[in-house]
Amino acid sequence: MVGNTPEYLVEGVANNYGIVLDLSLAYNLLDMNPLATPDDLYYYAQSMETEKPLAENNVLKIPRGYNLFDPKEGGILPTSEGDYFIILREESTLPLRKDLRNLPLVPTVSFKKKCYSLIYTGISVNLAQRDYKTHFMGKARRSTLRKSLGAILGLELIKGQDGKITLALDDEQRLTNWMIDNLLLLYKENRNSESKETEYIEMYNPPLNLSKNHNAINSDFREELSALRNREGKGTSIIQDGVTSSKKKIHPVLKTAIIAVVSFILGYMFFLLSK
Repeated sequence: MVGNTPEYLVEGVANNYGIVLDLSLAYNLLDMNPLATPDDLYYYAQSMETEKPLAENNVLKIPRGYNLFDPKEGGILPTSEGDYFIILREESTLPLRKDLRNLPLVPTVSFKKKCYSLIYTGISVNLAQRDYKTHFMGKARRSTLRKSLGAILGLELIKGQDGKITLALDDEQRLTNWMIDNLLLLYKENRNSESKETEYIEMYNPPLNLSKNHNAINSDFREELSALRNREGKGTSIIQDGVTSSKKKIHPVLKTAIIAVVSFILGYMFFLLSK
């Protein structure tokens, strides 16, 4: 078997993935592997360090090698260094407070033939600690992602004892519940993660990445969000997840007693008036 031709590989990628690649990539791959298939060419193109993620209909593809973590299902995240993407579930959207003047453009990405909205990317020396415990289960004072989400969702921002802006206690739990219900995590162990952070921010332009993001698109939104994150107070919360608000509620036993007393008084008054 002589092997495949560059034209055959490029045509196969176009038919299987809807993407047209340059013939030079196919020539390079065949020099290394004369028996390469269209799938080999597709993954070779994705793994090229100098290439941006392959795009189809403005949908950027997540690079190869990432794993999916669903906070609803749980599981074990590695404690090693790596990089990660935070995406919305397929059926979820990013609710925004009504008084936002600038709405973000949220990029769509493809992962394992499904499309998601990408809101944030980052790096960590400990994926389990940073990704899940800090972002999903932690406090806004230690997570810029939580602080950003709290601000655009209209939750209450307060100044903590250390002077840092954080979320009110009830709203921390409200945000945690919302994140678990609506977000997914893509992660990859990577000892060179720091080199990827700026590259991925530039490639994907996630709207909640404020630092190191110089993309003109979403610049007005990032400026407005930065101001909101450092302002005490709250907007109109648009998260309704059953978490008790800060308003005091009447104890059920007391409520029943009040109803009984009111009913007795009304009944007695009706009896007097009917005599």
